[in-house]
Amino acid sequence: RFEELEEMVGNQSIEQEWEECDRADLMLQLLGQMAGTPGWPSRQQVILLACDCVEPALEFVPEGEYRPKQAIIDTRRWALGEDISPAHLRESAYAAGDAYADVAVDAADIIASRKWQYEENISSAHLCDAATHAAVSAAYAVDTAVYSDSADYATFAAYVAVDAAADAYAADVAAAYYDADYDADYAAFAATFAAAKAKRLRELAELIRPRFAPSSTELGLEE
Repeated sequence: RFEELEEMVGNQSIEQEWEECDRADLMLQLLGQMAGTPGWPSRQQVILLACDCVEPALEFVPEGEYRPKQAIIDTRRWALGEDISPAHLRESAYAAGDAYADVAVDAADIIASRKWQYEENISSAHLCDAATHAAVSAAYAVDTAVYSDSADYATFAAYVAVDAAADAYAADVAAAYYDADYDADYAAFAATFAAAKAKRLRELAELIRPRFAPSSTELGLEE
């Protein structure tokens, strides 16, 4: 792992790399890869960070749809040491996944209303629906706990959870942009989405940074 870390950092110090990173999803991915090794947070601490990044996206979940929020609650409880069974966590993950499937139907209706609905570069209705992304982010957040014994999958789940949380924010911004300018073409919509997602990932990176800062000395990376 440390050889991979040194290769990623390159000529910069790990402190500088961490301070300049504006991608919260990549930060969670690295934290997941290194979780539990000396100088890095525990798996449980990484899971709590993922929940903190995902929770703001729950505002986009439709009123009355409680399953994504419950998934975050159960994941936090497990990470904080409560006696929650793997079976219970799996049920929370499946429930959040079912919520994703339900709101995705609504997303399909949204994409059908767009005038660019038949463009070849539209690969998914999810681009247009903040609720879909929010439910996905919650489902993957709980997966970080469900599959905590599988470091590779838990790391992947943490990355996707944060990435989808940023997508939820971006989809909401882009939808508002489209509503304000119905004549906008898909390229303009997609550019708005991309800019909003980048902004949200930067904001979430600032949420993560105060919670943990890697040290070259502690990690044995100093010259």
